[in-house]
Amino acid sequence: MVELKHRGVNIKTIAAYTRRGIYKNKLHNYIRKTQQFNVDSMMDLCGIGLNRKLGRFYETTTSKLLEFLLFRYIILCSILFVNDKNILKYIKSTKPNLVVVDHRTMNASYLHKSAVKRFIDIILRRNNNSMNNVLFRILKQARMCGIPIFMIPHGLQPMSKSSLGVVTNINNPFRPDYLVICSKNDVEYCRSLYVNASGLKDTYILGDAKFDARWMKYVRSCVLDMYDFNDVKDNKILLYFTDVYHYKEKIEIHKDIISLVNKYDDLEIWITHHPRHRKLIPIKDFVDDNKLNRVKQILYATDSDYLIEKADICITTISGFFVTSILQKKPSIVYNKWKEYLGPTETIYDGRKLTVNTKSELDHMMDKVIDGEWLKTDDINEFHNRIFSVDADHHMLDDYVDKMLEKMEA
Repeated sequence: MVELKHRGVNIKTIAAYTRRGIYKNKLHNYIRKTQQFNVDSMMDLCGIGLNRKLGRFYETTTSKLLEFLLFRYIILCSILFVNDKNILKYIKSTKPNLVVVDHRTMNASYLHKSAVKRFIDIILRRNNNSMNNVLFRILKQARMCGIPIFMIPHGLQPMSKSSLGVVTNINNPFRPDYLVICSKNDVEYCRSLYVNASGLKDTYILGDAKFDARWMKYVRSCVLDMYDFNDVKDNKILLYFTDVYHYKEKIEIHKDIISLVNKYDDLEIWITHHPRHRKLIPIKDFVDDNKLNRVKQILYATDSDYLIEKADICITTISGFFVTSILQKKPSIVYNKWKEYLGPTETIYDGRKLTVNTKSELDHMMDKVIDGEWLKTDDINEFHNRIFSVDADHHMLDDYVDKMLEKMEA
């Protein structure tokens, strides 16, 4: 969006469900304010002035009770009032030339589900189909107005799509005009998600703009402006990205990684939990008493770019956030022991020399990293080419912007 704005494009963003998520994310809000982006919310599409006022109140309230109640009211409003009539009115008032949305799938049968059942689904967090339903209705009206749909990757998925094969028996109603894919390895899988998408005009392999070198440099400059990095660190920081998967042996993975703090006198471990799996790890079971104060568990929303900037070493089992640390040339260890329990699934991290499979290999790799040997073994360009199909110095962001401008001007 920043690059498009610099090229004279007027950007209109719709936040789902409200702007609160953007306001709470310090980095996103900083970019929004410095770049002066206009952000609407689902409540702006409701067509009712009171709902828009309540939506703005929700975005700033500090009351937990009001936040709880208003969020559920907002969900209900999005189901009842973000209808074809109000969406069409919004589209005609904003007059977009292109609609950009991330990859979306849902079963078409959900389109016929009652409003009450959709409300219950999202309150109980059964699935994300209620939000997809709202987005589908917006895209449907845009298509009826002749506005092209440009669908881009939601984010880099660590599970290699080439190993997932073709998706069959999917009744996905989403219909992009132009489908953007990260890598040539993802083509077969991603196209199969939209096999029933009549009107798909073209597919483009453009990498992922979030990992463009120029964009990452800009984000890093924002992080350095926002936070104080002048404090002197007494210890090295190992940043542990947990994954979202549930399996009973996961505690053994935690133990292998977190207990590293017992081995080194100058090491701290920061654990950043996956947003959908924020649960304290019982570190007292495997961390020495005198080292407990050197382990920090981060359960609340924190900018991953800030955490990576603070870290000296990064480690994960399988997290998409980890790509940033690799491309920023941080020593980044992948611990593949989870494959013993979940199976030998192929991931985008396979083949890197900083990948280990056992506790003894992990200990040995940590010794090498601490001694500074990791730079001799990590090939950033090979990794970048494998997951994005272009070299690390290629400007993926320019490819995205040029292609969007081409479709807007067509």
